Amino acid sequence: MKTIKLLKFVGMLSLLLILFYAMVTALIYRETQKNMFLKSYFIEYAEMIGTWHLDSFRHILTDDLIASLEHEDNSTLLTALSDRLGKLEACEEPNFVRAEVHFSTDARKVDTVIFSAQCHFEKGHAGLSIAFVEHEGEQYVHLFRLNSITTT
Repeated sequence: MKTIKLLKFVGMLSLLLILFYAMVTALIYRETQKNMFLKSYFIEYAEMIGTWHLDSFRHILTDDLIASLEHEDNSTLLTALSDRLGKLEACEEPNFVRAEVHFSTDARKVDTVIFSAQCHFEKGHAGLSIAFVEHEGEQYVHLFRLNSITTT
């Protein structure tokens, strides 16, 4: 009798472990696919941002980022980057930095995924980081940042 109970327990435990393993594998696979998808967006969006002409990439930005770039304190930022770096020529393979989950004031879940890559411009190099957010099934740039700018 005890052997049957032990076998039932081991069987149930094995089944739970298999289900847990399947769920973890599915989640990892989904995140890997999403990251590969966003890597292609990184290159495409970096090329648009690297022109430094807001009108050519306004459609990929969140409303908050557009407002920030249009603010009088930042109005010369894109011109200064264009003068200092020139246009984007190429980016190395983007690397996943981190993912964050936030909740907005209206209780919507907001996923932010950040990638970065070393990019080469006409007049120098810089690390470019792009934070993506998804809204209604579309990917938008919520933030972009240049690090370690070197000019030639």
